[in-house]
Amino acid sequence: MEKFWAVILIFVVVAAAGLMYVNQVYNPQKETQMAMAQMANQTLTAVKLEIGDGTITFEVIGSGISGKIGEHLEAGEGVTITLNGVAYNDGIANIGSAVEPASNYKVVIVKKSGETTRITITKL
Repeated sequence: MEKFWAVILIFVVVAAAGLMYVNQVYNPQKETQMAMAQMANQTLTAVKLEIGDGTITFEVIGSGISGKIGEHLEAGEGVTITLNGVAYNDGIANIGSAVEPASNYKVVIVKKSGETTRITITKL
């Protein structure tokens, strides 16, 4: 009977150590890797803009679309923005009502000679 309790105690200690590992090591590493991947994606986007064909592609949550697009638009630029196949010729003013805040979207911004020519937004 004494060996039975020793085996149970060892099992409980090993299980507790495994849970502590997952909570203290694995989850923070996973979050760090996700943050590093996001930073790498942003860096790649910036490099593509500077030396590439002028096309920027990124994913953004619906509530952040206006801010992200605003970073790439200069004042007074008349750009047609297409959201799920519907064209908005008045810029980002009326897009907020058509975007679902909790949904994810793929945004493609096309620039030629440093000027934004087209923005396409597609729901993922």
